[in-house]
Amino acid sequence: MRRGVGTCVIAISLVVGGCTTAISGPLRTMPLESVAPVGEDHASIGASGGGHWNGVEHAGARARIGVARDVDLGGEGSWVSFGVDPTRGDEYGIGHVDVRHRVHESIAFSGGVGLGGGAYGLYGGPDVGVIFAYENPEIVPLLALRIGLSVPLLPTPHFRTSTTSTGTTTTQIDPALTLYMQPTLGFRVPIVLDRSGRRLDVLAGVCFTAVAFLDHGGGMGGAFGGEVGLDLVL
Repeated sequence: MRRGVGTCVIAISLVVGGCTTAISGPLRTMPLESVAPVGEDHASIGASGGGHWNGVEHAGARARIGVARDVDLGGEGSWVSFGVDPTRGDEYGIGHVDVRHRVHESIAFSGGVGLGGGAYGLYGGPDVGVIFAYENPEIVPLLALRIGLSVPLLPTPHFRTSTTSTGTTTTQIDPALTLYMQPTLGFRVPIVLDRSGRRLDVLAGVCFTAVAFLDHGGGMGGAFGGEVGLDLVL
């Protein structure tokens, strides 16, 4: 079934050699997925939202369609607010498409590309993941492991001015090539609506996101996040 939850997005800035570096934006905000496919000739729609311990907020909507017995195509749109710089807003809009393939009753692989934009310009990149789940009619435990590379495409620098007793200093902040790594743990509760295969899935999860700057001098960070969501299989 469709993913619902487990958003882990982190707002980080590091000072490297006198120049402040910001992350390139996230490719996804919902890394938690189930192994079970939507099913050929079926589709799903869903929505989710959540928060982050350091003030990050996020919400999104998504859809999937089954193109083969064990293969789904998906698309999602998300909004993320980092909330760390009120002078720029630091809000991102993200679009993402992906393919998910179940290779075993408890294992599936997924891969996709995302494109987003926000305070630091346009960015995009690929992501891949593996999903484990114990599928059953009651409560399905889920574990998703994902890695993605966010590439600044049309970066927009941000200039921050600070004043001290010695004078005024202007610092340029540039987005860096950013690697995202996201282990996510959660569950799905399937509620069967009728014999045709329609069902409502209730999802929840938590995850930890680690990010690494691959240029501008490097640097790493991480944080926890969580989300809840609903998916309707049609």
